[in-house]
Parts: sequence; C-alpha cells; structure tokens
Amino acid sequence: MQNEMNENASRPAQLDPAAREQLESVLDSEALEAALEGLSPEQITGPGGLVTQLAGRVINAALEAEMEPAPRPPCGGAVRRRQPPQRLGRKDAGNGAG
Repeated sequence: MQNEMNENASRPAQLDPAAREQLESVLDSEALEAALEGLSPEQITGPGGLVTQLAGRVINAALEAEMEPAPRPPCGGAVRRRQPPQRLGRKDAGNGAG
C-alpha cells in the first residue's frame, strides 16, 4: 500500500481537458519553456520560486473572484410599497359599540 501511495505522489495530476485548454490559452508551452530558461531547479520549485509565485497569483485571483458581490436580480417593474401594519382585534372596539 505504501508503494502505491508513493507511485501516485510521484505522478503528475492529470488535468481535465477543458482546464488544460484554458491553461494553454494563458501560457503556451513555448512561453513556459522561455520563462524557465536559465533558472535553477531551486529557483523554479524552491521556497519563493516561480511555482510558489504562480500558485500565489492563482489563489489570490480565486479569492478575489469569490469576494465579488453576487449579481442582484433585476427589479421586476414597479416598486412594491410596504403596507402599513393592520390592527388586531374588532373593528368597532374603539367606538363604544358592543
């Protein structure tokens, strides 16, 4: 079982085809290779490296998107006014009739 976990941990996660396509539209393979050119493994994956910075940007963008207010539904025509509260009890209670 431990070997299975190690094998799964060393395998890169497979991206959903739609996610892969979106990633390619933002950062194609050539641009990625150019960004990595001349960087040491430590500069890419180490603390404060390129991967950490990219992850931080993605997380911040996701958090900002969640913080945006939800769209309000459009008003459906005329504004409805609140009705005044109605008194409880008999209608003739105040005029002495009984």
